[in-house]
Amino acid sequence: MFQPDNFKDTRPVVFKLDTLGNVLDMFITETEPPQYSGYPSLTHDGKIIVAGACAGTNPDYDDIYAMRLLPELELDSIPWSNLNYDTLCPEAIVSHVIALDDCLIVVNNEDYSPPVKQTELKITPAPVPANATLRLIYDNTLRYRNITVKCYNSIGKEVTSFCVNSGVNETTLDVVNWSPGLYMAVASSGSQAVGRCKFIVE
Repeated sequence: MFQPDNFKDTRPVVFKLDTLGNVLDMFITETEPPQYSGYPSLTHDGKIIVAGACAGTNPDYDDIYAMRLLPELELDSIPWSNLNYDTLCPEAIVSHVIALDDCLIVVNNEDYSPPVKQTELKITPAPVPANATLRLIYDNTLRYRNITVKCYNSIGKEVTSFCVNSGVNETTLDVVNWSPGLYMAVASSGSQAVGRCKFIVE
């Protein structure tokens, strides 16, 4: 794509060249006067897209132009065909019904709050003194059922596990006779982890 070196004629020109650089054909875009013309691009079926901006009727804004050319540098007058726009998937687009059971449907901006992905899990005191009882504090347990909390030591061995009823905000855990070190508590609902935290037993 080339703009003629002429102060009065600033229309972009598309040239078709051979491998030696000889001009085989050319196409002048009919925009008066173009402000900017981008590089032409080829579509998957060998057609040429030419786009740019030209002065519009409003001096504060430019008009955008886009045209599609055939390989012979003629305007393509054939209507756009239906294409599969997902180039990574060769399958056709399939329409189906989507169940809204697990979807949040917002009907009022005042009622919207971002969905909480996990149950907040906190442990006090931190660090936990040896031969003491720690408190596990939960948030949002009403969102889940069949919550199980498992505690693992630093090498991944399960030390204890217990169930937490939906709606319970706090439980206690006796760590008497636990070895000093780093532990992790993981809350899960079924096979989904819904909260975790680390704690140290002194």
